[in-house]
Amino acid sequence: MIPNRALLSYGLLDPALRSKVLFPALYGMVPSESSLLSGIARLIQHFNWRWVGLIASDDDRGERAVETLAREIAKGGGCLAFTWMFKKTD
Repeated sequence: MIPNRALLSYGLLDPALRSKVLFPALYGMVPSESSLLSGIARLIQHFNWRWVGLIASDDDRGERAVETLAREIAKGGGCLAFTWMFKKTD
C-alpha cells in the first residue's frame, strides 16, 4: 500500500471492494436518497415536464421515493401520468 493516498469512488460500491484488508484506502461516497430525489425533481422542473411517469421498486424505499417526487413535481406545477411499482427479483 502507498501511504498517505486514498482512492475515492462515487456511486454504488461493489461488495467485492468493501474489504478494508484488501482496500484500506478506498472510500466509497454514495449520495443520499434525498439529494438524488431533489436533483431528479429539479431536472423535471428545468425541462418543464408537466406529465411525468414514475417507475420504482415495490418496497418502502420505492414508496418513499414516489411520495417525495410526486410532492415535488406537484410543487413545480406537474402531474403524475402514471406510477408503476415493480417487484425486485434476486
